[in-house]
Amino acid sequence: MVQLSRFFFEGIPGEAFPGRTPFEIQGDCSQTLYFFYLTNRTVHRWSLLLSRIDHGYELTSIIPMGYAQLWTFQMIHCAHPSHNRERSAQDLKARELPGVPSRGNWLHRVHMVLQEPHREHPTSDLVALCPDQESAVRLAKQYAEEYGRPAVVGLIIGDEQWH
Repeated sequence: MVQLSRFFFEGIPGEAFPGRTPFEIQGDCSQTLYFFYLTNRTVHRWSLLLSRIDHGYELTSIIPMGYAQLWTFQMIHCAHPSHNRERSAQDLKARELPGVPSRGNWLHRVHMVLQEPHREHPTSDLVALCPDQESAVRLAKQYAEEYGRPAVVGLIIGDEQWH
């Protein structure tokens, strides 16, 4: 299990279940839940699961700004391995499938696959960018089986410069 204090921000208004991460969902997400992901960080780069995105508060009081992107996701799926044999994903390079729109057109169109954080490096947990939910779920399942670690699928609904 992931150490919450190392990789996850706590105390963001709208937390759905105190202490629950996106990786604790198994399979398709049956309710509308969200999470934040902060790029280019070694620690404190994920939010817990949120039942709502409330922009009426100041996120900077919880998530320090720096040279990063703050991505907001709608939770779609979490793939878990069928075994307990973990394999290093140290040299993993994010894949971009054909059909992914340009960066300025990602919102509500691109599904991302992200690995469960398990160490401070790399500074990215991105596994793949996919143009549709079906291919993203398939890649998340493949990743979970190959590397023995959970992977989430999220639909990107927010992309903000965070500096």
